Amino acid sequence: MHSNLQPTMATYIKPSLLSWGAIFIATSLYMSLLVCEARVYRGKGSAFVRTKGSHFVINSSPFLFNGFNAYWMMNVATNPSERHKVSQVLQDATNAGLSVCRTWAFADGGHADKALQISPGVYNEGVFQGLDFVVAEARKYGLRLILSFVNNYKVFGGRSQYVEWARNSGVHIKNDDDFYTNPIVKGLPGEDEDSQLAFMRRWMWSHFKDSRTILKKPLVIAEFGKSSKDPNYNINKRDSYMKSVYRNIYMDARGGGAVAGGLVWQLQADGMGSYSDGYEIILSDNPSTDHIISQQSHAMTTLSHLLKIPRHHHANHTHI
Repeated sequence: MHSNLQPTMATYIKPSLLSWGAIFIATSLYMSLLVCEARVYRGKGSAFVRTKGSHFVINSSPFLFNGFNAYWMMNVATNPSERHKVSQVLQDATNAGLSVCRTWAFADGGHADKALQISPGVYNEGVFQGLDFVVAEARKYGLRLILSFVNNYKVFGGRSQYVEWARNSGVHIKNDDDFYTNPIVKGLPGEDEDSQLAFMRRWMWSHFKDSRTILKKPLVIAEFGKSSKDPNYNINKRDSYMKSVYRNIYMDARGGGAVAGGLVWQLQADGMGSYSDGYEIILSDNPSTDHIISQQSHAMTTLSHLLKIPRHHHANHTHI
């Protein structure tokens, strides 16, 4: 009996598509009701990712990763003529060394486009087939999936909390959807680049510490990116921001911290304008960003392998 090894039903979900100007990071902690990991069989030794204390493990070996979000996959795969977009993104992700994909496995009610659950307990078989395709393609490309079953819980604060803070400060807010458009709500952490980066670093390190010392659970930075809709946006600013997030993730993992990886928001294929939110990355069109992602993937994979070796074997090799 291995009571210290628990199945991984963990991701770090944010209630909705949050945007704090340049900052786009969120966590939720160990929510088994919200997500599951789809098992990908790679052979006899394949296994689910599990937790051991504040770390992820596979067959008792450390599991560190670099991953991405692609929330749209089930929705797009519902149309067989569009499924090549799912395959293209998964192939591009694999080429960049990404090993985990987080995607939506829900769409509820008549208001949802291509609803999976039409009404309570009533499901659309065609949408299920789209989800089946996503899972099968992930297996084909050797990717692990985090399947989100729901989002936007007000109990976790999220956009409603930021809207409330803005309203309480005297800002005229019509409804919670102003979270996405009101410049004051979007700019709460600070509008200039340096303030955003400083806030991001403080936020990440405080969560790293809490995960290790209080929650004692693994941490994943589940959504981060930089929007092309931000004032004075350019690719160099996005690349610099991603490097900073990746550096913080790597340094904490290298130091034995609880962080296991990050999931950039979001990868897309060409011809997906209706799913674009300003954060989308098409790897084939963005070689500099693709290079940064590939470097982080290699660094996390290398670190994961080093951590498998007894400490005295690599005690003198502290830099990668």
